[in-house]
Amino acid sequence: MYVLGIHGGQRREEEDGGDAFSMHDGAAVLVADGTVVAAIEEERLNRIKHTNVFPLRAIRFCLEQAGLRLGDVDRIAVNFSEATMDGYLALE
Repeated sequence: MYVLGIHGGQRREEEDGGDAFSMHDGAAVLVADGTVVAAIEEERLNRIKHTNVFPLRAIRFCLEQAGLRLGDVDRIAVNFSEATMDGYLALE
């Protein structure tokens, strides 16, 4: 089973009443059957310290390291609430 973990986003949670800790230092990790396959912070790829953008480059990097596409991932894990995630999805 492949699990993609993501951290970071374009807005800070304090705008939604949260504490804003999860909106900087965007990153992604890919885990296969409990073993880390790839992990990287977005700032290593976009060269912006403490970047708060959605970790798209980091996600691509992790998937490429494993030779996968997003459709091959079984689960996506995030570190914020369902209500916050629903808010982000509504913006799209």
